[in-house]
Amino acid sequence: MDKIGSDFDMCLDSIEKKLNTVPLQLQYPVGREKSFNGVIDLVNMKKLVWHQMSDGKIFQSIDFNSNDADFQAAFKKRIELIEKIARINEDFAEILLEKFNMEFDKMNDNILLESYIRKSCLSSLATPVLCGSSFRNIGIQPVMDAIIKYLPSPYDLEKNNYQPFYDESLLMVCFKIIHDHQKSRKRINRANSKIQLQTNATNTLNKFKPDEAQDDILTFVRVYNGELHAKSKVYNPAKGAKEICDKIYIPYSNELEEVQKIGAGNIAIVHGLTNTTTGDILVHNKQLYDKACHRMQLENKQEMQMSLELANPVYFCTVEPEFESDEKRINYALECLQREDPSLRVLINEEENMGQTVIQGQGELHLDVVKDRILREYKLKAFFGPLNIAYKETPTKSVNQEINYEKILGERKHYVKIELNLFPRNDFKFKFANLLLQNENKSEIPLEKINSLNHGINSALNKGVILRYPFINTDVKVIKFETSQGIPMPYISSAAYQCTIKALENAECVVIQPIMNIDVTTSPEYSSKVYSDLTRRNAMNLQINQTNKIVNINAKVPLAKLRAYSTDIRKLTSGNSTFNIEFDSYDKISQREFQDLLEKKA
Repeated sequence: MDKIGSDFDMCLDSIEKKLNTVPLQLQYPVGREKSFNGVIDLVNMKKLVWHQMSDGKIFQSIDFNSNDADFQAAFKKRIELIEKIARINEDFAEILLEKFNMEFDKMNDNILLESYIRKSCLSSLATPVLCGSSFRNIGIQPVMDAIIKYLPSPYDLEKNNYQPFYDESLLMVCFKIIHDHQKSRKRINRANSKIQLQTNATNTLNKFKPDEAQDDILTFVRVYNGELHAKSKVYNPAKGAKEICDKIYIPYSNELEEVQKIGAGNIAIVHGLTNTTTGDILVHNKQLYDKACHRMQLENKQEMQMSLELANPVYFCTVEPEFESDEKRINYALECLQREDPSLRVLINEEENMGQTVIQGQGELHLDVVKDRILREYKLKAFFGPLNIAYKETPTKSVNQEINYEKILGERKHYVKIELNLFPRNDFKFKFANLLLQNENKSEIPLEKINSLNHGINSALNKGVILRYPFINTDVKVIKFETSQGIPMPYISSAAYQCTIKALENAECVVIQPIMNIDVTTSPEYSSKVYSDLTRRNAMNLQINQTNKIVNINAKVPLAKLRAYSTDIRKLTSGNSTFNIEFDSYDKISQREFQDLLEKKA
């Protein structure tokens, strides 16, 4: 609320329109912009004022009465709060009718009001909204209290309650990963079983040994069901891998206390999980997971998401160490960063990258943070190539393609016959081909042959046929698949690759580019400049909304036209604008843009 142009009412309207929820205003700001120094609690009608020099640690609760300058405005907001809750809770409306004859200004049962705010949250009918200042730490304590009062505990979440399907067995989620680069687990104080958490990478990299690269992974987990014991084995469905929970710690700020087990509802740090990444779920074993999934299907319950769903990267650049001897250290640093942040993708020495190491991210700032962390945390100097837009290719029509691949090895003739159907499919990420075999039971085909077939198809889709950009929104069905006995697996991959490439060449493929949704907030005096600038950047679907002294401009803009946009808009509006950019979709590039890309590739 201390930001220039801040408007609480506009935020509430925006929350209601964009998030499709009923916002419940629980506080009224005391002052605006630079004069903001507290809030009025609309539930208990108390004024909370923070001391300016306390960094948000000290505040005073003052009784609120009609003599206060903000009383009438705050009281009006309290009545609106009660009206909203009455509209979405029939029981609350009946109580108001019986006890207060629907006279909202006489409603004085604050405990009852709090209980129905909580019920509205639990039923997802409304969302509490509070205000404050993150810069001056104003309003932190009421937010913490509101979390306890109004938000659901794991036992309240019936809609997303997966515990019954796992009975008493383990179910937990990894929500964060850090790397304890000082090997603090080896410096345990046996007297109190506590360790000091460090995250400085210098010592580890100075003594870097590939065999010890997995020793410093600390995984933050929350246990939703069952118990987690030290030295126990767990199963990661997303990775299809078994892991061992070597040690369990309870975090207290930067101190960790070692324990032997934790129960449901607790948060802990686990050492020993080497394959788990942020967002993965972990269960006791594969059999119990399959059984739980089967029970969910029988009850038409949506399966619990095994890992985070991430958008495709829109930027990429190459990475090279300053010295050849640092290559292993760079790869180790990137591995750590990717484990902590799954939205970062690292391709190391892959064939399609010509042996280079490539990092892919969600934006310029995302990759800038990665570069900074490599230099600052890992003390490594590296050369980063220019940022490139992650263009893609996609087919525009369905194609059937057949290939008869024959090869003589020694005195024996081998053959592969493949017929596939390749077709466009919106919002689809290809993983493996769907086998639609007519004359042969696909269950009789050895798994290694199917894997080789999928490997060849994936290799073709990753290379592209126009400008060698990866394909997306493409699906493949295999109609015929026949091979000779004892055929080497690389022959199958090669045949599948050639067949897919021929299909793509006949599918009238096009190059597509990422389109971003941009939302700019500025003052009226700069709105025309911002609008003109977005038009110059080939913006589509431009929409302008003006509320009081704030203008909001929304548009869809090709990512290629948004390079260095943060710097440009800062200069254009003298720093009086803010903006948000997020991925929206892919769209075909123009002929002129295609020619420009051809020249760059050349």
